[in-house]
Formats: sequence, C-alpha cells, structure tokens
Amino acid sequence: MRSESVTGGFGSVRTGCAGPEYGRDGARPSAALMVMVLVLGSVVFGQEVKFAPHPRLMLSGADLVEVKGRIERHDWAKQAFDRLKRDADGWLGKEIDLPDRGGQWSHWYACPKHGARLVTESPTRHVCPVDGEVFSGYPYDDVVISHRHNDFAAAARDLGLVYRITGDAKYAAKAKEILLGYGEKYLTYPLHSNHGEKDKVGGGRALSQSLSEATWLIKLVQAADLVWETLTPQEIEKLKTKLFYPAAVEVIQKHQMPIHNIVRFSHFTRRRRA
Repeated sequence: MRSESVTGGFGSVRTGCAGPEYGRDGARPSAALMVMVLVLGSVVFGQEVKFAPHPRLMLSGADLVEVKGRIERHDWAKQAFDRLKRDADGWLGKEIDLPDRGGQWSHWYACPKHGARLVTESPTRHVCPVDGEVFSGYPYDDVVISHRHNDFAAAARDLGLVYRITGDAKYAAKAKEILLGYGEKYLTYPLHSNHGEKDKVGGGRALSQSLSEATWLIKLVQAADLVWETLTPQEIEKLKTKLFYPAAVEVIQKHQMPIHNIVRFSHFTRRRRA
C-alpha cells in the first residue's frame, strides 16, 4: 500500500500501514495521533487519504492471521491466548460500574512516614505495610479510582483482542459497553491536576495528568479499533465527540512542552517493523 504523509492539527502522520508513525515534528502525543488515524474518513485536510482497514492500530488484518496461526502451532502462544481469554471471560459477567469521578496520581499512594507503598484492603482502606497505619480519603481513595479507570481501559482492549481472535460477538459487546460508558461519563469528569487544581492545563479528566490520560486513552482507542465494525454510526459519533476528540485535543494535545516524556510518549505509535 502506498504510504502518504498527512499534516494537520495533530502533527505529521505516516499513513498506509497498520498504524501511525511520527513525522519529523513528532512532538505530538501518541494518543492524539492514534485518535486521528482511528476516526478519520477518506478526506483529511482537503486531501484524499486511504487508511488501512480496521483493525489498523494494535494489529492489522495480516497480523491477526499470523497471531491465529501461532496460537494453533505453538504451545506458548496457546497458553498466552488462554490467559488473555480467561481474563476477558472474567469481565463478561461483571457490571460495568465506571467511577463517577477522575482519579489521582499513583505516587501519592505511599505512607507519608515510611515511604512504603500502601496495601489496598478496600476502596477506602489503605494500609502501611510497615506499621499497619490505615489511611483513607483523599488522595488515597482517588488513586484506587485511577486504578479502576486503567483496569476498565485494559479490559476493553483485551475484550477487543479476544473478539478479533475468536470472532465471538459477546466480547465485542462487552468492550462496547465500556467504551460507550466512557462516552457518557468522560465529559462529566472535571479537569484536575496531580495537586487537585481545577481546570489546569497538564491535568486530566479520568486521570490527573496528561501523560496518564494518554496511556489510558491509548487502550480505549485500541479497543475501539478492534471492535470498529460493530459500532453504529451514532455510536462512533458519540465516541468521537464525547470521548476521543475531547481527550486528545482539549486535554492531552493542549499540554505543549518542547522536551518532556509527557509529550514524547511515542512508543505505541511507531510503525511495526519486521
């Protein structure tokens, strides 16, 4: 497939492969680039562009054939897939009760006295492993909420993968439930920072900083790509306008820093090489 370069509000993207690749101005967040390649149609910034068919981010159709072949031929691949499917099966019967607010920075989840990482005994009970002191409330409860957001995003991606490998629509349906749930809730989460500041550039909605928001969003974008043909046009529009674009453009891309790991988080968007 011919490769073309497209430049626009998300930066320069190399198209015509299974996923996007940074152009020379590659300081844009990878999550924003992935959103662009996921949802754009055939006309981009006045140019006709042909993207690879879905799935085209985490893996391509050719990759999928190879994955299935390895599962059939190799015990190690079969065991890895069985673990993935077992985890996905565990989500099928779960209620998708997305958090009602965004979470907090994982670095807060430590005992102030000993610096030891806390042990979660419940969503509101966090215990120091050194002396047994119990902490609750902000920010500890909110770090657990961040973990829940990340768990839901990872589950949606894994359910999408199992759907692609097995063809069983029940996995796509559960992934869609998570995606569309975030389509309803994302814009209700206030923008907040690691230090609890409201409406601060560099913060996040589901998470508390743009880097964390990007890594969370990448999983959801991958999930949507994997179940894309099961989404109706109305559902795609909902995800685009109420989740993907607001997160990528209004939260992540708005945080411009010339040299920083937050805006150079690019390893998920480099083109797959043999």
